[in-house]
Amino acid sequence: MDTSGTRQPQTRRRCAVCPVVFEGRSDKLYCSDACRSKARRNRLAVTKNVTARGAVQSVLRGTNGVLLAAVAQLGYLGKPDDTVLDLTYGNGFWWTRYRPEFLIIGVGDFRDRPEVDGSVPVVCFDPPYISTGSRDKSTVESFYKRYGLGEVKGWRAVRAVIDDGLAECARVLAPGGHLLVKCMDYVEGGHKVWNTFHVVDQAKELGLRLVDRFIHLNGGGPQPLTNLDGSPREWQHAKEVSSMLLIFTK
Repeated sequence: MDTSGTRQPQTRRRCAVCPVVFEGRSDKLYCSDACRSKARRNRLAVTKNVTARGAVQSVLRGTNGVLLAAVAQLGYLGKPDDTVLDLTYGNGFWWTRYRPEFLIIGVGDFRDRPEVDGSVPVVCFDPPYISTGSRDKSTVESFYKRYGLGEVKGWRAVRAVIDDGLAECARVLAPGGHLLVKCMDYVEGGHKVWNTFHVVDQAKELGLRLVDRFIHLNGGGPQPLTNLDGSPREWQHAKEVSSMLLIFTK
């Protein structure tokens, strides 16, 4: 049910279980009740048979959906009856392979949530962790719109948003629960922005403990071959081709 007070846009997508393409709300993943039930059975099977699938690799290639399915095998998404709060739902790409039965989709600004302190067993935080730059051409409007934020330019502004969101995650996370945080290092203005190290330090200040991490290979985005003045670009840092999913506990 849509609790945001606004009607969800109708979009076309492929069912998360079968090849059927259907039209519906942007948060609808299944074309039928049968596919929804099949997905639920699959989720329960993954949770109950963690050891049957062998070791989960720390470096994974594929979509966010593939990444989260692996995380679920290790129990970081809680027990089948645990509530999972996704504060940064984005376009729902996290939940194409594994979708918790009791998933709460965050609506609006993730820095101000109604949940009471220490009430949620699993919290997921996938903020906009890359700056859109200072040029108008580099700003992708939908990048921030889906997070309930206005435009945020420059790594300092992005980091402030991440810090505030992380503090809210720590507040609502239940003792013994897990917080999943997606982040990435990148280069801006010729300087390396070490978001991953910063997130770990901030989480420690908030009383959280790092228990695991996954390197998600995504190939990196396209890079300009020339500078703004037309001169050839000189590479001064290694190109990032991965993001990181950090797992914390309270």
